[in-house]
Amino acid sequence: MRARHASSVSEVSAMPRGGPQAGWLDRRMDPHMLEWIDDPAVPIEIRRRTMAGLDRFNRFAGGYWIFAHTALRCLPDVAVDPRILELGA
Repeated sequence: MRARHASSVSEVSAMPRGGPQAGWLDRRMDPHMLEWIDDPAVPIEIRRRTMAGLDRFNRFAGGYWIFAHTALRCLPDVAVDPRILELGA
């Protein structure tokens, strides 16, 4: 059975984070606030410190490696040693 699409803006705005098929964890991680890393109203030094902290964490926890290998598994016909320039959110 195909899911019914929201027919109005109010229905879309009332949907849970991730849409009607979102999992429990995705709904629990809803920050209930706007993202501010790209917000020019936030001082640049705070944004830089935040990005540096995220970079440190991903290097320590192996996040970059995990993200890259997950992306490569989705692309089986890729060259032997591809360069990944950027992974989006």
